[in-house]
Amino acid sequence: VGIAIDSIRFDRNERPQAKGDGLIVRYNCNGSIQHISDEIEGNSKFFEDGNRVTLEFNMDSNPRSLTFFYECREQKNYVVNIPESVRVYV
Repeated sequence: VGIAIDSIRFDRNERPQAKGDGLIVRYNCNGSIQHISDEIEGNSKFFEDGNRVTLEFNMDSNPRSLTFFYECREQKNYVVNIPESVRVYV
């Protein structure tokens, strides 16, 4: 699950990183957040069907931020300086 800049259009069955890791941020099922080549570990892992991951955007803050939740629990790693307009992918 993650976000991409709003100008990206994904094709059916296309992996988001096919458009370039510099254009996306993803929360991987192993609990890491990844952007470009950096991978930050420490968030909850989600491998089971039915696990709930939520993305919360604060577009009014400066800088704009994205916070991840797993099963309604806020995760310690989050993202700042997100673009003004983004596309969410699952």
